Amino acid sequence: MHLQQELRETSTHGTLDFPLHIYSKQKPNGYHVGFHWHKEIELIFVEEGELVLALDSEVHLLRAGDIALINAEDLHQLSASGSSFHHAIVFHPKMFGFDYPDAIQTHYIRPLISNKVRFRSVHELPDAVRLQLRTYIQEIIQHYEEANQLKLFHVKTILFQLLYVLFTEDVFEPVQPEMKRKQANIQKILTYITEQYATKITMEDLAGIVQMNTSYFSRYFKSVIGVSPLHYLNQYRCEQAAILLRETDYLVLDIALMTGFDHFSYFIKKFKQVKQMTPSEFRKAHAAFSSNRV
Repeated sequence: MHLQQELRETSTHGTLDFPLHIYSKQKPNGYHVGFHWHKEIELIFVEEGELVLALDSEVHLLRAGDIALINAEDLHQLSASGSSFHHAIVFHPKMFGFDYPDAIQTHYIRPLISNKVRFRSVHELPDAVRLQLRTYIQEIIQHYEEANQLKLFHVKTILFQLLYVLFTEDVFEPVQPEMKRKQANIQKILTYITEQYATKITMEDLAGIVQMNTSYFSRYFKSVIGVSPLHYLNQYRCEQAAILLRETDYLVLDIALMTGFDHFSYFIKKFKQVKQMTPSEFRKAHAAFSSNRV
């Protein structure tokens, strides 16, 4: 994943003539993708295990068979502590556009492409509707793997059927300007943390980026991300530490210092809260998994 200044994912999803790609992630020993956003819509289908999706200041536990819909430009984070297998269908909403400006294009498609409307949580939908959407998503995954060039025609047809169900169920709502402002501010904060996590960061530093006092800033941040700024900072540092534990031979103490933790005992405590094991146990578990794959 490649992130620009505002945590926008810049990876190419699909091709220019068919901007859709399916990412199938089977992870036997945990999974984590930190907060990011992209111009594409994302549909998630969990095939095995459990995933935790942070989206719209809420945390959703996704179990096998569950689906999730992520709007274009929404900040989101996905993680799993154990074994999991999920599919992410990522596509640009411009795929729905067509040249002739009929009523469907004007009243339904254009607002979606221009990010003027967004869909609400899929958890608000009746079970029968979620089952129908899940069936469409499974069909897209199945046909996407076909060698036939007409598979793209089939996939796009199913996407339109899925979109029709969402409009029929009145899932869409207008995008509020205040929501966009909040996301833009939080993107600045997350970008700062991404760039400076290894250094000393205070709440005053973070609040100053968006010109707020620390008390209000903490509530403001939590209203978008769902956790406090300190909680997010510690989690991000622990995820960076996990990468170093898996991929390098640095001492655990050195990794703590490299990821912004001044006190070793505090690092151990926070890492165990995030990963449910100590840094040393985490390194051993992943070393054992890597050796079993050889």
